[in-house]
Amino acid sequence: MEKTLSVVGHGSWATALVKLASENGTNVVWYVPNDGVRQSLQTTGKNSKYLTDTELPMERIVLTDSLPHAVGASTHLLFVVPSAYLRSTLSPLLGVSLDGKVVISAIKGLEVQSGRLISGFFSQVFGVPSARYAVIGGPSHAEEVVKRYPAYLTLAAADVTVASDIFGHFANDAIRIEYTGDVAGVEYAGVLKNIYAIGAGMAVGAGYPDNFLSVYVACCLNEMKEYLARTLPGNRDVTTSAYAGDLLVTAYSAHSRNRTLGRLLGSGKTVAEALAEMKMVAEGFNAAKLIVEKHHCHKPIVKIIYETLHHDVSAGNALLRLRSALS
Repeated sequence: MEKTLSVVGHGSWATALVKLASENGTNVVWYVPNDGVRQSLQTTGKNSKYLTDTELPMERIVLTDSLPHAVGASTHLLFVVPSAYLRSTLSPLLGVSLDGKVVISAIKGLEVQSGRLISGFFSQVFGVPSARYAVIGGPSHAEEVVKRYPAYLTLAAADVTVASDIFGHFANDAIRIEYTGDVAGVEYAGVLKNIYAIGAGMAVGAGYPDNFLSVYVACCLNEMKEYLARTLPGNRDVTTSAYAGDLLVTAYSAHSRNRTLGRLLGSGKTVAEALAEMKMVAEGFNAAKLIVEKHHCHKPIVKIIYETLHHDVSAGNALLRLRSALS
């Protein structure tokens, strides 16, 4: 039986994952509501807004502007939309049963209205049980994945059988995928690393040297470890790809949207000016507010980034406070 995957989202990471799956022989049903992007894909095989030079094997891809049709076409559903737009994007599905579907999330954020982890959102709104839910985590810049550069992703799922059914969609000679059962831990790590990357960007924008940045990132990893241990007690190694790896690439890479937001702040722009200049969503902006106010994370670095983004603390003042907080 041929493999089929339905994909919701048409940004950079969604485009990269569609490319991986279709090149692996998976038939992809792709929900693309944007008329311009859909027409571009139909006529050129390229996404006109994201990863515009990437050619996709359209013989394996069916495009649709109907979300219920896309969801009904496969037992495996991949969601790759910014967390801020998740609820509104999926509004056409309210009342549609996801019974029997496997939900795969490639979203690294918190659902804005409820503040829940993405797993909690799908459980609360659509009744998706943990046994039929999985998360793709780890360092994953789409710009590198589509070029088949080596990458190391993590697939988190409560049910290893469900995970094994997903591996074949995305693994290839360049993409190594490891399994973990730490679903919520991987989701929290994906949330925190975006917040920390904003602080890294602030340091870069303000001209701080590499020595400071290395200590900052090391302290961020330790803070992540402490928060996860308190929130989700268990035996996990935060030095692995889904935790430290994702933090490092998001803090150091020029591809990182969250680092870019921080860099703009560090260079002297206000939050409003920096957000207006951003061409894509920086998940860490909303995540900082939600993880402090909804998840009661009061770790020092997170609090400083939160206050910079949402309480008019200047980047310069924040960096001085970070210098005192690091050790």
